[in-house]
Amino acid sequence: MIGEGGTSTNDVDSRTIEDDERDASFPLVGINQASSAGNRHGLENSVLPGSALEEVGRILDDLGDSWRLKMYALLLGFGNAADAIEISSFAYIITVFKNPNTGSPISDDAFWSGLLTSAIYSGMLVGGLLSGYFGDRIGRRPALVSSMALNSVGAISSSLTPKLPNHAQLPWLLMCRLSAGLGVGGTIPSVFTLIAEISPSNQRGFYVNVVAWFWCVGLFATAVVARAFLYDSQAKESLPDQWPMFAVVAGLPAGICSILVKLFMVESPRFLTLKQRYQEAAASLLRMSGNPKNDSLLLDRIERLSVQTPSIIQKSLGLDFREGVRTILSPSLFRYTFILCLIWFLLSFSGYGISSWIGELFKKVGFEDPYAASILYASASVPGNIFATALIERLERRKLLTYSLALGAFSAFLFVFSTNSKMLVLITVCLYQACVTSSWNTVDAITSESFPSVVRSFAFGIMTSFGRTGAIVSNLLNGVLFEDASVGAVLFITGCSMFIAAVAAIQLKDLTGLELRET
Repeated sequence: MIGEGGTSTNDVDSRTIEDDERDASFPLVGINQASSAGNRHGLENSVLPGSALEEVGRILDDLGDSWRLKMYALLLGFGNAADAIEISSFAYIITVFKNPNTGSPISDDAFWSGLLTSAIYSGMLVGGLLSGYFGDRIGRRPALVSSMALNSVGAISSSLTPKLPNHAQLPWLLMCRLSAGLGVGGTIPSVFTLIAEISPSNQRGFYVNVVAWFWCVGLFATAVVARAFLYDSQAKESLPDQWPMFAVVAGLPAGICSILVKLFMVESPRFLTLKQRYQEAAASLLRMSGNPKNDSLLLDRIERLSVQTPSIIQKSLGLDFREGVRTILSPSLFRYTFILCLIWFLLSFSGYGISSWIGELFKKVGFEDPYAASILYASASVPGNIFATALIERLERRKLLTYSLALGAFSAFLFVFSTNSKMLVLITVCLYQACVTSSWNTVDAITSESFPSVVRSFAFGIMTSFGRTGAIVSNLLNGVLFEDASVGAVLFITGCSMFIAAVAAIQLKDLTGLELRET
């Protein structure tokens, strides 16, 4: 099957996504030639049934569980892992970083320790809104590429902190953390919107979970690398001078992933169809299908999409910020918006409130090697991922989220009464981490399914911004509580937050296995 310029479709695997997008501006000659067999079946004058978006959904369902979908899921998972690495890295840096003005551990200064740990979440709050908004206007892929690049630049730039005058070090580090936060916050809406929009309906929850799995990969990798860079296991002492190199290593994955996404990730065909960029949508579907030269009917459907007459309500093109907010707060979506905002806030308050201070928490309860304990804590994400992945398509999302949050609240309350025993601390904190992981995996799937394509990325950005607000509040609060050694108070507040989120989750409507909503 020969396309323009004599290019064989067998070459599609060696071409970058830019090649596909450039060719999308020309007639899809290769598809036209290959689909002649389909025309012989009487399809030459047929039109797409229903809207173009519905046809895209049907084509994606027919493409099913392809190896290319697995490749895209792994690539987006790498992006999610890079986010986890950057967020969790500072939990280890803060255990060795010293206040340049006083020479004392920064954790002894409630103001600066709380401000620095909250900085990335402040950036994420703004980054989620901006990336979500522009993801619905210019595309999911461009928003993801730019967000990951900003994450990497901010993280690596923080390594320059010790080279600055003492009075400038803390403001510079704060600015770098804010910049990295902008990138991290922008990545999450794009990653989960993309995987939800390119997955078949009956496997969407599974693939969202596959991408979410990589968060625990990032946490584990960070814990291992932190121990290698920041702790001398023989001398059993921290290495405070090594944190700048650790910051560079933590920032590299986001930069690498940004390049890989730019080169190899497809744009969402749903987004392109929504924007009535039908030839580009057809090119994305063709790339996702691999080399279907023997499937003339599929090629014919994709080719008919490329010449489809606009069939979507015109106002769905390019909603501005106010229109997007009005859509999300409309009567049909207000219930989802309110409940999910509350759950994101409380889950972030609970989850990040512990994970951002996990190294300090282990030091408070008397662990000689807090890095080894942190590795076990990060590893506890694995059973949480397994639990969520196994049940996400079998059990209602709402029930899975409720059970995970309720069990997380129970483990946090149990944690309160375990602080005198190191073994019980490890068991309860690992149970808690597993429950938080399962909760995040499920709420990511629910959020990606609850809003129409025209505002899906923006809505996800708003949810993440509410989550970051919760993370900011918890980190500022925990900065004060940890200074007073009030570990029990931190855990009790965490358990209460998880319990309230569980009650809220019961009120959600289940969308398991349904086509993505467009109204």
